[in-house]
Amino acid sequence: MPLPQAWTAGLASIVADRERGASLLALDALELLERAAAEAPRSKEGLGSLTDLARSLRAARPSMPAIANLVNLAMHDAAGAGSAAEAVPRAERATAATRAQALEARGGAARAAAALARGTVLTHSASETVTKALRAARRAGTLSRVVVAEGRPGFEGRELARALAEEGVETLLVVDAALGLHAREADVALVGADAILPDGAVVNKVGTRLLAMACERAGTPLYAAADRFKISPVASIPLEEKAPGEVWPDAPPGVQVRNIYFDRTEAPLVKGFATDAGVLSPSAVGPLALEHARWADWEARMRRLLR
Repeated sequence: MPLPQAWTAGLASIVADRERGASLLALDALELLERAAAEAPRSKEGLGSLTDLARSLRAARPSMPAIANLVNLAMHDAAGAGSAAEAVPRAERATAATRAQALEARGGAARAAAALARGTVLTHSASETVTKALRAARRAGTLSRVVVAEGRPGFEGRELARALAEEGVETLLVVDAALGLHAREADVALVGADAILPDGAVVNKVGTRLLAMACERAGTPLYAAADRFKISPVASIPLEEKAPGEVWPDAPPGVQVRNIYFDRTEAPLVKGFATDAGVLSPSAVGPLALEHARWADWEARMRRLLR
């Protein structure tokens, strides 16, 4: 049975979004799932459609496990229902509760990151969690200066630089390739994370790994700010690649252009993670990844309700 057009349109919007990070897209996914649960018939057919949407949302952005984790958490709760008719409204309630947890977790990660943002801070691209942390550090009087990399090809770092400057933060915008030149002058590097892998590696905007290598050489600690829902239960995730035209719209014949959005930064290059559970070492990530893996058991239980 095909999904309603409004559902597929919401799903397509999440797949196509190039402006916002994993946290905001995960909230979009939960909002769509909650709305769908409110609209779905209280029946096996309705639960089947809701289950199909949840599977599609989970697979929408493979490099952003927060979406899959939060969808899994909501559906894990809903799968505890005694019947399909009961599971649909339970999914609506569970999704609303999960969305509240996600919002609270984002705030907790930003608070933990703000405590690390002291002196001169080096950042790459534009993480919403990092942005909140920098604003809080400015209000606390612990932030002196921010060096922001522009974040090609979307140049989202420019918007972060503009916002910080408007709030009175001394801000320097540099091209991505110049990050290494500024690693030694920074007190700390603070980046976002689209995913944290079970071994403590970070998947984030391409260029993060080069920044981390420069920071290691300079003796500057690098932290990734992310709520715990971004911890992936799987050891490897695909690195999204987008349209080459975003990099060079009129590339001449014979020139191949690649537009890889993310890279993987190994755990030894990361000092720690500012999360809603506090500042975690890379070795503390594994147990949380196992917990997230358990949430994925909802599909088997849903199949029993749909029989």
